[in-house]
Amino acid sequence: MIFLALICAAGPMPGFSATSAGPGQESLDYLTEQEVENVREAQLIDLRVKVFMKIAERRLLRAEDPQAPPANKDEADWGDLPSHSRADLLRQYGRAIEETITNFEEAYDRNPNDERLLKALTTFCEQTAPHLQRLDALRAKITEEATRQVLEQVLDDLKLAYDDARQSEEQFKLEQEQRTKEKKKS
Repeated sequence: MIFLALICAAGPMPGFSATSAGPGQESLDYLTEQEVENVREAQLIDLRVKVFMKIAERRLLRAEDPQAPPANKDEADWGDLPSHSRADLLRQYGRAIEETITNFEEAYDRNPNDERLLKALTTFCEQTAPHLQRLDALRAKITEEATRQVLEQVLDDLKLAYDDARQSEEQFKLEQEQRTKEKKKS
């Protein structure tokens, strides 16, 4: 798979700077307790990607409108997001995306033929496509230079991840079709 092979070979994505908590384990210190619990409960790659995309979505919503009240269901299931600067929320968004990529790597290393990888890649692509548009629109709201730099880095990294994931999704579909054809021949 192109995306996973590129990511595995290249190491952490440029611009993402999650601190390491140990070998192969990223720090989850930016998450609420409920978010950490949701991550722990989501053991399968397709479920884990959904969790990290929800985490990213929550930060993006707050970065778009820091005054927006959280949905009551979100607070109960995901915890109350502490107040952070827009730059911090964007950094946390980037960390959630990096965690997603790390989880792709680990799942692929365990079983490159896992059917759930395709579901996870599809979820990632479906969720990040509108995020790219929303992050681009956020440029108009940001006047502080340091925050603008964080936004630009997150946008660049997300574009790269999205493009690579889209290619990997297509490659994975082709590989699945090929395996299906080979099974029918046997």
